[in-house]
Amino acid sequence: MAIDRNDLILAVSNEGFWDWDLTTDRAYLSPRYCELAGYSPDDTIFDSRFFKTIIHPEDSEQVFTTIREHLQGARDISVIEYRMISRDGMVRWMEGRGKIVAYDDQGKATRMVGTIIDITERKKTEALLKESEERFRSIVEKSPNMIMIHVGGRFVYLNPAAVRSFGIADQWEYVGKPVGETIHPDFRDRARERTSAGPGHPDPKAEEQLLRKDGTPFWVEVTDIPFIYEGHPAVQVIAVDITGRKQSEGALRESEEKYRAMIEAFDGYIYICSQEYRIEFMNDRLIERTGRDATGEYCYKALHDLDIVCGWCVNDQVYTGASIRWEVQSPKDGRWYEVSNSPIYNANGTISKQAMITDISERKQIEGALYESKILLNEVMDGIPDPIYIKDRDSRILFANPALARVVGKPLAEIIGRTDGEYYGDPEVGQALRGHDLAVMASGRTEIMEETVSTPLGRRTFLSSKVPYRSLKSDIIGIIGVSRDITERKQQEEELKLAKEQAEAANLAKSEFLANMSHEIRTPMNGIMGMASLLKLTELSDEQQEYLDCIQSSSENLLTLINDILDLSKVEAGKIVLELAPFSLRSCISDAVRVHVLKMHSKGLALQTDIPAQVPDALTGDQLRLKQILVNLIGNAVKFTEKGEISVSAALLEAHGNTALIRISVSDTGIGIDTDAIDAIFAPFSQADSSTTRRYGGTGLGLSITRRFVDLMGGKIWAESAVGGGSLFQVAIPFMVNEPPPEQRDRRSESPLPSWEGQPLCILLVDDQEISRLFTVRILQKMGHTLNAAQNGREAVEKWENGAFDIILMDVQMPVMDGVEATRIIRWCEAATGGHTPIIALTAHALKEDKDRLLGQGFDGYVSKPLEIKVLNSEMKRCMEGK
Repeated sequence: MAIDRNDLILAVSNEGFWDWDLTTDRAYLSPRYCELAGYSPDDTIFDSRFFKTIIHPEDSEQVFTTIREHLQGARDISVIEYRMISRDGMVRWMEGRGKIVAYDDQGKATRMVGTIIDITERKKTEALLKESEERFRSIVEKSPNMIMIHVGGRFVYLNPAAVRSFGIADQWEYVGKPVGETIHPDFRDRARERTSAGPGHPDPKAEEQLLRKDGTPFWVEVTDIPFIYEGHPAVQVIAVDITGRKQSEGALRESEEKYRAMIEAFDGYIYICSQEYRIEFMNDRLIERTGRDATGEYCYKALHDLDIVCGWCVNDQVYTGASIRWEVQSPKDGRWYEVSNSPIYNANGTISKQAMITDISERKQIEGALYESKILLNEVMDGIPDPIYIKDRDSRILFANPALARVVGKPLAEIIGRTDGEYYGDPEVGQALRGHDLAVMASGRTEIMEETVSTPLGRRTFLSSKVPYRSLKSDIIGIIGVSRDITERKQQEEELKLAKEQAEAANLAKSEFLANMSHEIRTPMNGIMGMASLLKLTELSDEQQEYLDCIQSSSENLLTLINDILDLSKVEAGKIVLELAPFSLRSCISDAVRVHVLKMHSKGLALQTDIPAQVPDALTGDQLRLKQILVNLIGNAVKFTEKGEISVSAALLEAHGNTALIRISVSDTGIGIDTDAIDAIFAPFSQADSSTTRRYGGTGLGLSITRRFVDLMGGKIWAESAVGGGSLFQVAIPFMVNEPPPEQRDRRSESPLPSWEGQPLCILLVDDQEISRLFTVRILQKMGHTLNAAQNGREAVEKWENGAFDIILMDVQMPVMDGVEATRIIRWCEAATGGHTPIIALTAHALKEDKDRLLGQGFDGYVSKPLEIKVLNSEMKRCMEGK
């Protein structure tokens, strides 16, 4: 190829030129190119294979990929840096340029030209510069001081020390943030003035407070260094954390101020003198005492008017490091002084003496008074009959009063320094008392416990109160104890406990007797009242009807007697629990009156009721107990009235919010009560006159139970009467008032024999009493049910296993096998085979706890005897629900 003018230009430049014919894969290399490659123009053929041999293997792919993409039109070649290996093996860095300059008719590139230039030295320089920058960056990054750069008042760089000091995650959290926001408000104006002054500012260093991210201030010493950063004026800030130094300076200043304040506040005289006896300092009180400031004068001359050193001077000892203190009474004024001499170590290595003189005359007087008080205290301690003692942490006696010596039976000299086990001579007692002492010392609290020991007077019990014994530093160093002999009191408590147990046992025996008596009476009563009910369903003559009414009346009276006895027993045992439920007051009074209507009609008595409209009707309380109270009061009125009328009235006494105090009065025109006997009628088994029992009957329990029910309900009851003038009984009871009133039930529509709704049942009746079985079977058959009877629990289990029954009515107390055992066996079998037959307990045990106990033993329902067919019918319906 011919060399043109451009070749001449390249020949005198430092660049090598190449011209690549792509159709022949031959290239022309300029002499400078050949020189750089270490070849002469005739040494070899310059083609693509040649280029691959001189380009460094690590750069070859990059170079040829770039050329290939340029040939395909994907990119322009601007500058490529790569390493070239010369013929002698030397590696040089080249900067190459290239461009397509010719295409054929199809638009395919046919010729490329380009240049190369040796940039080895530049690359070396760049590497050195990079190494220097890395070294500088390493120094900055590892610097313990904060280094920050800001441009235009905003951060552009923070080193790790600054990141840690500000409490941020990394520098990018603050890059771009205004610098002023990190400076404490008290220092922002000063910092702005300093940085705006530029390089000529006379004070490039300053102390100021910066703010951590959480707002906590800290002290730094900052140095601002202005420079140019990427073409912009910038400031490099070097900040040294001086928080610790500031704190030390503050502490030192505070210490100096405190020391000076203490000196000035000291209620005495202070002076400091050198080893040459010259005064270096006097406090104001001493200046006032001497009349002048004698700083620089000899202490013995200025303070004591002596020409030589004081005979009592202790300077020699103080200057060896000793502190000397003594008390002296002044012969001039007779007052007592405490003198304290101590060394002061000066910064220059010398030692001065500080003398502190305090007037302790008052303290001396107090010490004298304390000494007299101590004598008085000892006399008091000697006269206290309770042992008082102080023990150390090992439970050894440090102090004890004579009372302890009298208990132990040994002189105090043999007690002091010994443990409880040692002076009592009983290691077990010592171990027990030691345990109490350790508990007090461990808890740090006052502990009260009973302690029993053997003394010469016998075994005694003490109530001991022990508190921690603390040192002046509040460390627990033992215990202080006071013990009181409670042996006699404990004996009295044991006797009282025994008497209480005996009383409770007697009360339990009485309750069990009453419960058993109730059971034994209720069982035949069930037959009597049941048969009377069956007889009432038959055709009767007037005479027979009269006899039947007498039977039923007598049965009801006997049942009332049984219920009265049980109620009294339950009240005395505290087993009555009041029920709180909504009810109608007027319906309750009406029900109580209805019980006695027939009796009143038979005696020709008139009935008056008066319940004003303002008396609330919808109440919440124990309706059953209230009804029982009214039934008893009205029953007594009917019983003791032969002619005239019975009056029942109600009145509202007080109303507060939703609470009302209701008074109910029952008056009669009967025989009346002697005024002196009114209080006695409320006592159990008592009536106003013993002849009353013979004439009118009764147990004397009704009013006693009534009074106790009224007391339980928070009310009161009283009576007004005179012999022959009738009686007035009144009760006042508080109730909750609620709305709306409960729905009323019209009992007049009720049938004597309840009806069964639904399919008739196949019932297994289990009862050992023939009369009870007969009554129950007949009644239930009349209601449409099918009955199968068993006489004991074993027979019931056998019939249950061989038959299919809808429900079982099970008596509880039976021979051979009782109802509880039979129910347990049936439930056990059901657990194995599946299914469930409802079982209702029929029992003469009528207490609530009896019901709860039976329901917890597998029974589904409970009905007490004598049976009320309506109650039994309702319980059967309830137990059959869901079947």
